[in-house]
Amino acid sequence: MRLRYLRTLAKLDESTKRCGFWYTGLGSVVTVGSLIVPALISVQDRPVESDADTQDKAQHENNVYWTVWGISLAVTAANAIIKMLQLDKTYITRNIRLNQLKSEGTQYLACSGVYGQCATRQERFILFTENVERIKAEQTLEEFTHQRSGNELAAAPLIMSANPQPQVITSQVTVDPNASSHVNGVPDTETETVGPTTTSQPDSATRSTEVSNV
Repeated sequence: MRLRYLRTLAKLDESTKRCGFWYTGLGSVVTVGSLIVPALISVQDRPVESDADTQDKAQHENNVYWTVWGISLAVTAANAIIKMLQLDKTYITRNIRLNQLKSEGTQYLACSGVYGQCATRQERFILFTENVERIKAEQTLEEFTHQRSGNELAAAPLIMSANPQPQVITSQVTVDPNASSHVNGVPDTETETVGPTTTSQPDSATRSTEVSNV
């Protein structure tokens, strides 16, 4: 369990923090840059000094122009990296799977939740191993194939029991005693009366009529 569970937990924790750092940093660049660009464009033709001459105004417009260009380029690049690597979805996915792995470990050690239903320690360990491997496989599948959305990750069901019991469906039939048949005054519920099957045959007159018509 140390070589698999604890190592997986440590790697996922480290990758989640690294992904969160880049997602937060690039997202901040996009948000702050999107606010600064319109503000600079609105003061592009207004220099800081009120008595500035034509040369100062031209220099101010040139400085604002290139500043806006640089910020716009940084915002576009940051947004493209987030979309290309899908950092937003990866960050949400890793956080959800990390919390699920921590929850599984806590429930296993405390013998609570689904692990409290297991009779022996071996059953608990088998159930714990199956849940950990399922979470790891789903996390890898979601990260590299992007088959599921981030909102659907929390709804993934866990294995509830190592020895599932089959469900038995029973049906109850109510028999009306008044509807049972009687043979010689004795009620017999197993007697079933089947009427004779009759097949209508054409009589001789009809046959002769058909022959004459032909």
